[in-house]
Amino acid sequence: MGGDGKRKNARLFGKAGGGGIESRTPGALTAYLGVTKGTVSQTLMSLERAGLVSKTIDAADRRSVKLELTDAGRDRLRRDEIARVQAMVDAMLELDRLRLDDALRQLLKTRLELEGGRAFGLCRTCRHFAADARGPAKHHCRLLDEPLADAEADEICYEQEAA
Repeated sequence: MGGDGKRKNARLFGKAGGGGIESRTPGALTAYLGVTKGTVSQTLMSLERAGLVSKTIDAADRRSVKLELTDAGRDRLRRDEIARVQAMVDAMLELDRLRLDDALRQLLKTRLELEGGRAFGLCRTCRHFAADARGPAKHHCRLLDEPLADAEADEICYEQEAA
């Protein structure tokens, strides 16, 4: 796989598989990307060989594999051309950003409806998200009964249900 393909796949993994605790699995990545298990498996093998992704056996469920971006994978994402687009959006006037956001959300919603797809979202916008919850973590997922750090609240979750 060439550099562009690896960059694209690292970007996709960074958005999908780099999400909350339960989203860091090949199955969650498959559902998020809407591709076959074989495609995800081959992509993950390529990313792992390139040193961009690591796999570890889940200590709680030895049948499950957890995925993580490596330092090299995170560095690749930081250098990604998509960041330039983000900088342009950030430079827009607030009203223009809101209009663009509304238009893109409607476009995505329509596409999902037409294709029978599943919506994914951020933990923070989920009906199961408990802000400033109990315990040492700042937040809590009521569905999975899992603590969530502040950074995890802004990650994509496989189990997300819009509030």
